[in-house]
Amino acid sequence: MKQKPIFKLVSVVLLLVLASCDPGVSYTKIIQNDSGFDIWVKSNDSIINGLYDKFDSIVVFKHSESTLYIYTGLGQTTEFENCDFFNVTLYSGICGNDSLEITIDLNDKSNWQFSIFDESFKHGGTCECRLIIDDEMVE
Repeated sequence: MKQKPIFKLVSVVLLLVLASCDPGVSYTKIIQNDSGFDIWVKSNDSIINGLYDKFDSIVVFKHSESTLYIYTGLGQTTEFENCDFFNVTLYSGICGNDSLEITIDLNDKSNWQFSIFDESFKHGGTCECRLIIDDEMVE
C-alpha cells in the first residue's frame, strides 16, 4: 500500500515536468519569384544580435523560390505571424536590367503571407512567411 502515494507523487511530478516544456517551432522566411525575371535581393544587415548567418545577397531565379532564413527551436507559431522575425532591411532589383524595378516594398510586413502547416503541442509547429513576386509587380 505504500507504493500508491509514491506512484501518485511520481505521476504528478512527471505531469508537471511535461506540462512545463516549451513547444518546438520551425520557421522559414521565403521569397517566391513567379515573374519572368531573375531578381536579386540584398541586405546591408549581415548579422543581427549574433543569431543569424551572414546574408549579403541572393538571386531568386524566375519561377523559383529562395529561403532567406530558417529557425528551428523553442517557441510558438504565433511569435512569427507578423513576419518580422529576421526582419532585416532588404533591397531588390532585376538582374541585368537597370530600367525595371520591383514595385512592392520587400520590407513592408503586410506584403508577406504567414502560414501554419503543422500545429503541435502548445502552439508549436511548422510555419512560414512568404513573399510572392509576379510579373505585375515588375515595371
